[in-house]
Parts: sequence; C-alpha cells; structure tokens
Amino acid sequence: MADLEALVAARFEQSTTVPETFFTTEAGRIAEACWSMARRFHQGGRLLAFGNGAWATDECPGRSEPG
Repeated sequence: MADLEALVAARFEQSTTVPETFFTTEAGRIAEACWSMARRFHQGGRLLAFGNGAWATDECPGRSEPG
C-alpha cells in the first residue's frame, strides 16, 4: 500500500510541476500569441478550433461571437 501511495504522490507532484514549469518558461511567448490573436480578432479574424471527441473544445455554438 505504501508503494501505491508513493506512486500517487509522485504522479500528483508531476501533474502540477510540469504545467507550472511550462507556463513559467513560455509565459512571454504565450503573451505574444495572445496579443497577436487579439489584434486579428479586432480586425475581424476568427479562430477555428477542432479536434477529436468532446474534450476537443468546450465551446458552445455562438458563445465566441461578439455581442
């Protein structure tokens, strides 16, 4: 049982450390991408999101349309 608890603890630590490291490292590039997208949206641009399965996007029809 201790091995299982150690495994769960290690996986939990990894599940928080990896994203934290990524976002800390890439914050500048993410911000640049956000500004670039915002400029394009302001000029009438659109975002096409696609994928496989329900987890591909949580967007509901019409939600992203300007009000």
